[in-house]
Amino acid sequence: MRALVYVLPVLLAGLACGGWAWQSASPAVIRIAVLCLYGLLLLPAVRTALRPPRGQLVWDGQSWRWDAAPGAQLGGVHARLDGQAFLLLEFRPAQGRGIWLWLERGMAPLSWDDLRRAVHAVPSDHPPRPVVQEEPS
Repeated sequence: MRALVYVLPVLLAGLACGGWAWQSASPAVIRIAVLCLYGLLLLPAVRTALRPPRGQLVWDGQSWRWDAAPGAQLGGVHARLDGQAFLLLEFRPAQGRGIWLWLERGMAPLSWDDLRRAVHAVPSDHPPRPVVQEEPS
C-alpha cells in the first residue's frame, strides 16, 4: 500500500504526459523534453517507495522527535493522509528537509490509537483559547 501511495500519483502524471506527447502537435524536441522531465520526477518517487526512511518517531508528550542514524531531530508532525489503519505523516524538523513517513497499525498495534490521538491533537505551541466568563450583573 505504501508504495502505491508514493508511486500512483506519479504514474498518473506519466499517463497524462504520455497522452499529451502522443496527441500533441508540438515539435518532437519539446515532447521528448517533457517526457524526460517526467522521468526525473519518477525516480525519487520510486526510490522513496523502495527505500523508506529508517528511524523511530517519538512523542514525549510535548514534542516530536525523529531518531535516525545521523542523530535525533526535533520537529513537528502533520498528518497528510489518515486511513484509520495507516498514516502518511510529514515530519518537519526545525532545520533541514521534511521526512515523509508511512505508518501502519501493524507496526505498533498496542500504541496505534495513542499515536493517532497525538498526531491529531492541538500542538503544544498552540494553547487552547481561554474561556471567557461573563461576570454576573
